[in-house]
Amino acid sequence: MPSGPLLLAFLATAAVIVAIPGPSLLFTIGRAITVGRRAALWTVVGNAAGLLVQSFLVAVGLGAVLAASSAAYTVVKLAGAAYLVYLGVQAIRHRGELAASLLAARGGEAAGVGSGVAASAAVDRRSLFQGLTVGLTNPKTLVFLSSLLPQFVDPASAPQPQILALGA
Repeated sequence: MPSGPLLLAFLATAAVIVAIPGPSLLFTIGRAITVGRRAALWTVVGNAAGLLVQSFLVAVGLGAVLAASSAAYTVVKLAGAAYLVYLGVQAIRHRGELAASLLAARGGEAAGVGSGVAASAAVDRRSLFQGLTVGLTNPKTLVFLSSLLPQFVDPASAPQPQILALGA
């Protein structure tokens, strides 16, 4: 693990970066408004899992490849943007279905009806998957993890476990 002063510097840098809204935050807020708090929480869980996968990829060296190759980085950025656009279009196209699903889930939970639970579980799975995909393709965190994490690694120790710990 990095030394105390190095860890404090990392935490200060991470706090500033995290405070800047990005695609993940905006997507989560959108989910909370359109589908509800429960779906937004599942989106956060999926997003966090995506960020852990990104941390692992940076630890094994993929972050360095993306940092060195502007073409590879551009592909990841475009994939993330395309996925967010796709989700936005789907939300507009299926807004009636989303509202009906949310009402069914809420009604089923209140009345203890099985179909409401099934609808709620489907929304939860979809939210988890969408959050994971947004987390995996978020260029802001990819840049953060790839460029900043290695700077806070203690060179006297193995870098991979440190990068994983800092990423978590």
